[in-house]
Amino acid sequence: MPNHDKQQGVEITQADREAAANLLIEKSRNCIIECKSAEIRRGDNDSHYWVQAFARHRLSTPAPGIEVLVEALAEAREALHQHYVDWDGEPEDAVPLQLARSKCDAALATFSAMKGKGNG
Repeated sequence: MPNHDKQQGVEITQADREAAANLLIEKSRNCIIECKSAEIRRGDNDSHYWVQAFARHRLSTPAPGIEVLVEALAEAREALHQHYVDWDGEPEDAVPLQLARSKCDAALATFSAMKGKGNG
């Protein structure tokens, strides 16, 4: 279950906790460390700097392949636009092209805004 740590304001997921706990165990095989890693796994120590580091890394890393999808969407948008510009049929028949182009524009703007906030 995601948790927003009060001190850091970073969303912590169970994957962040597992990664930090596993790193602790890998670095040392003593009881204190194993107890600390159990606390981390339970979510009792989300402010631990390793948990915070894993969460910040996860949040700053774009989803795999998202850039490829955005590039494909931009190309599709351009193809729709060119088809609309070259349209020689009835104007009302071009409405689906306009709507599809608008949806592409909205999706690209949303991605751009997300990327500007450091999420992609």
